[in-house]
Amino acid sequence: MKRSSLLPCLIAIALLLSLAVGPTVARVSWHWGAAAQSSRALTSAGGTSVYDTALNINGADADLSVFSFENAADDVVPRLRKLFANASFAYKGGTMAFGFLQKGNTVLRFVLLQLTAESTTLVVKIEQSVADYEKSLKPPDKHMIPQLPEFPGSTPIFYARNHDTDLQLATSSTPATAADVNAFYTDSLSADKWEKPMQEASSLQLFIRGSAVSMVLVSAPTKAARSSITLLHKTHGVK
Repeated sequence: MKRSSLLPCLIAIALLLSLAVGPTVARVSWHWGAAAQSSRALTSAGGTSVYDTALNINGADADLSVFSFENAADDVVPRLRKLFANASFAYKGGTMAFGFLQKGNTVLRFVLLQLTAESTTLVVKIEQSVADYEKSLKPPDKHMIPQLPEFPGSTPIFYARNHDTDLQLATSSTPATAADVNAFYTDSLSADKWEKPMQEASSLQLFIRGSAVSMVLVSAPTKAARSSITLLHKTHGVK
């Protein structure tokens, strides 16, 4: 699979991870000054800009940029630590790292994901105002993908929408079994004229209707005895 086709999935992973770790990292000042200079800083450190878009995260606005470094994470992290003096980067080795910075009314979050096969590291930068950052940390108060039904009784956890590609991602939890969730979406989407190109049994279900694509992924119950539902919808197919 080409890197360009992996990018939406990697961004979705980065969004979920940044939401999970953001509040645990201390807020620090940033010596570059204006947050708009952060992209220039990453380029000066050897990064190549590969993607920019506006996002909605749990109902809050955000700007996302992705930079590619042709180096492993253990080389990229020291560069960023040196570049952003006094910044807080959580890294204990391996292929993933996180960063958090606040300057005035601007919050920056970083997620580093190393693509091991190519020794390439993607740096995902999420920029928000303090108010939007605080809002994005709170779960949505309702189901937010209008094109897909909400599983009855489920609790929303996370939502993100890429305004550039109209890719939407939502997660929720439910005490129902994975089998019940899959049966609900198979019946509901089939009744709404969605088709399943692959009929084999799987925890991941793919649906197509015209140029739109939807996916439903249900995980096994957690220690809290709740299954996790991940919904993805894209209006104009997969690119």
